[in-house]
Amino acid sequence: MKDPITFLLAVLTCVVTIGGLSPQAAAQQSRMVAASGPLDSAPDGWLAWAPAWSAKSGSVTWWSKDETLTFAEQLAASGIRTSTADPDAPVFLLKLDQGRVTHAYVTRMDSGIQVRDGALRWFVDVPEAESAAFLQSAWESGGESTLLYMLGHHPDVPGIEAFLTRTADADIDIDHRKSALYGLGALGTPSAHRTLLAFIRAARGT
Repeated sequence: MKDPITFLLAVLTCVVTIGGLSPQAAAQQSRMVAASGPLDSAPDGWLAWAPAWSAKSGSVTWWSKDETLTFAEQLAASGIRTSTADPDAPVFLLKLDQGRVTHAYVTRMDSGIQVRDGALRWFVDVPEAESAAFLQSAWESGGESTLLYMLGHHPDVPGIEAFLTRTADADIDIDHRKSALYGLGALGTPSAHRTLLAFIRAARGT
């Protein structure tokens, strides 16, 4: 394991929310439009979807009510169906700029939402494997580190745990390594917990 002291601090904060600036708009409420087709065909701008596997991970990267309409309320007002009525269901919210993910958040269906730059495209049905492949590709193409945490919401996709483990131990920027650890925590599987324990023990030199 690299940088044991830094990694110990990172692992111990895995239950804490990852920071991020709120995507608040200056004035106008965002428009919701239904989108279909593959995620990698989405044009620049804001896009969102609810991961097919929607167990609660215990952490979000952004949540706000702020007297705005929630995701669920805006979707209903726009006549867009959703795969879940659970107000605590996670939502992935991303912004594409020239095809690269520049902002990424995990929020909730009952979170208030306002975004800049026109419509927010809601992808109605996103298979878990497609979601994971898009997020991994987006990160490998230079996307921001929160994408790794999002990958932790895909426990049924083969190879995700191994990928996050390799990334956490790689010689790369510490923010990406920390987000990979958050992703392992979000997976919540016994083997992921054992991996996190191994990072802690290595950091302690035990």
